[in-house]
Amino acid sequence: MLTVNADDWGWTRETTDRTLECRSRGVASVSALMFMADSLRAAGLAQAEALDVGLHLNLIDPPNAPRVGGEIRQHLEIVSRFL
Repeated sequence: MLTVNADDWGWTRETTDRTLECRSRGVASVSALMFMADSLRAAGLAQAEALDVGLHLNLIDPPNAPRVGGEIRQHLEIVSRFL
């Protein structure tokens, strides 16, 4: 059996929407980005669609969600440097 997983769920609105379209073409699950531009909307869509979601650890792109506080940014930087 082959499981197809789509990456970057929640990165941008367009990425989330295109990934959702792929679900009807066989994508079984997604890897969600946290603290990104479309993360909150994507989480709601995933719940409404009963989508299988894993978390995507993003160590390269800084969080760009509207209300990500400095403390979260600092913790992400620490984890990125450590890994």
